[in-house]
Amino acid sequence: LVLLAATESATKSAASGWADHPRQLSYANVAGYQPDSQVTDQCAIDLDQAAIEDQLALQTLESFQNARRIYNQGGNSKSYALINLANGLACSISKGEIITGMNAEGNEISGEAYEDYEAGTVAVKVQYPTSDIQESYVECRVGALAETRLEGCFMAVGELSIYGRQYLYTYYPAMDNRNGRTIAGFSTGARAKMLDCASCPYQDFKFFYDYYGRDDYAHQFVEAAFDGATTSFANGNADFSQYGFEGRRQAIELGTVYLSIFMYVIRQFEDAVDGCNEGRYDTHAWDEGVCFYTGSLEGRDGAGSGKLLHQLADNRCTNFKTCDVEGSDLDGMAKLNYDVFDLFAVGNFQLQRGSCADLRNTVGIITSKMYIPMIQGALRYAFKVDKLSGGEKGKAEGAVYAAAILPRVHAVSPNAAAIIYDNMKVGASSTDVQTVKYAFETVYADIGISCAEVGGLWSYGDNNYYPGMEPCIEMDQSASSPPTGNPTPSQSVLTTTGRPSNSAITEAPTTSSLSIVDGDMSTMTSIPSTSIDAKNTTASPLIITVEGVVYYPNFSNEVCLDDGEFPPNSPEEHLFQNVTQCCDTHFPTNMEACLQARVPTASATPPGAKDWYPDYDNDTCKNKNDEQEGGLEIDFFDTHEECCEFGPINTEKCLQALNVNADDGIGSDDDFEVLDSDASKHTISMANALTLSLLMILIYHF
Repeated sequence: LVLLAATESATKSAASGWADHPRQLSYANVAGYQPDSQVTDQCAIDLDQAAIEDQLALQTLESFQNARRIYNQGGNSKSYALINLANGLACSISKGEIITGMNAEGNEISGEAYEDYEAGTVAVKVQYPTSDIQESYVECRVGALAETRLEGCFMAVGELSIYGRQYLYTYYPAMDNRNGRTIAGFSTGARAKMLDCASCPYQDFKFFYDYYGRDDYAHQFVEAAFDGATTSFANGNADFSQYGFEGRRQAIELGTVYLSIFMYVIRQFEDAVDGCNEGRYDTHAWDEGVCFYTGSLEGRDGAGSGKLLHQLADNRCTNFKTCDVEGSDLDGMAKLNYDVFDLFAVGNFQLQRGSCADLRNTVGIITSKMYIPMIQGALRYAFKVDKLSGGEKGKAEGAVYAAAILPRVHAVSPNAAAIIYDNMKVGASSTDVQTVKYAFETVYADIGISCAEVGGLWSYGDNNYYPGMEPCIEMDQSASSPPTGNPTPSQSVLTTTGRPSNSAITEAPTTSSLSIVDGDMSTMTSIPSTSIDAKNTTASPLIITVEGVVYYPNFSNEVCLDDGEFPPNSPEEHLFQNVTQCCDTHFPTNMEACLQARVPTASATPPGAKDWYPDYDNDTCKNKNDEQEGGLEIDFFDTHEECCEFGPINTEKCLQALNVNADDGIGSDDDFEVLDSDASKHTISMANALTLSLLMILIYHF
């Protein structure tokens, strides 16, 4: 089981308190989970999803219309008959009141009132009975289904018995047998259940509401895909007129699960927490959440082939090598499912024990993990579109995966979300998978997930990760010793705070790599690629980037940093020689704050107060103490070197002037210069140069 510190207080008192909450063990397992209430009818929502997919696969106008009716009207969950009584009710009746009648074969059906009814009511909804056996949970299934099941439905004309009184009725079995639970309803009813309820808004729903600007965003997304139309969101719009049947099919069948059902699963767990806080410790809402996550087709042990989120996790683990208990295999059940089902059991126990604070924590962990397959799917299809020339199907799938995670990313970093959306939206002009991967990785820690949980995209043909798609690696900066194991050159290295790890010296993919931070060998971290032979003078030169001269975007804070913490595989478009270019490229609407918030550049020249400005005519830089010849405020820099590195200036000529100007205090004997293979110049302190020399001697001998 997943061990949670939050459950410790609850588990210590298990032996003494369990008897206070006896469990009924007659309910069939849901993929290994033992519910404590009847939820067979709820689990059957995946049969609606299966019916929708069957119709969409035909890819005709008629089949799309049929799929739309099933989406909106259902057919398999919460079945009821809309009965017209010949005479109104003699007295009021309450929801759940027993109502009996006959089917066409003369067998008795014992249903119950769908809601409260006043005396005199003529139109009455009677909900059909359900059983504890999933395979035969209800005998009347009609709704909008193409293949109906009528043997368990009331006969067309007959009598109903209510409170011992007989009422003549009529109805049309093929039209008036309907469903109170639909996939569309999960979204159309979201405002009342997730935004306006007593303990609302629920946090994750609020992320989506704030991003899309609509409480029924999932419904709007799916309906637009049916219509081949454009959504009207505040952010993240999709123009489905650009897709044919295949693209719209993917948008619909993925959107129904990844947008609509996904959020309703979270809602049920939140509802269970609310009940716990109100002193209601029954597990029905919790059990429902497990059912909506899993469905009925997974079977009692989870070995089946489902249609909902359980199956999604299993599918993606085979792409990202995150299957089985340890999360290191390519087949079997996803580690994610092992983890969340352990958490489902833990949450059930916490709820029955009344450990509401612990339950709150468990729901948070489950919710965070549920985003993992969405990220995996987005990365997979970004790769397909970028590297494998994916067509409409892959583009549409990627767009839906992105839509299912963008609001959560946006809550952490609007810029990261914008980058992902621009690369993966419907009709994106281009897709850069490395940029998408980098943007996702910057928010992992804030979402509450890890590099290992996401994994890397696996190539079965090469029996290895696709180049550039390896798992990123977390590094705990609080650790007293460097981590063991070596990431590959294209792996991102992230700290446990979600930012790239501290590495003052980074390497080109063909060189050995050493990391030195302020000359302190105790903080050294190795980021290797191919080893360097110190005796071979023709080997690729060591490329050294000193902390403070390469700027990269920090999407969480919308600033550009030069602290040396960028991942080794950062795309070139994320690395800049000066802060102005970085801010202007990534944060043009936040330019002033970006420029002010940056980390000062490490330099041989003491930091000034923007003393230097470029002389464009002479390809040099001047001090503001000289006669100023004009220029924008953003063209002033703290150091002469930083000014020289500004794009319009000839950097080499400017730096050469710098080196012969001893009066400026630049290029003194206390500095040492190393040139990279492109002859660009970076300055490091003599202390670091001596440390580097010592390390190179050690490499030579060992």
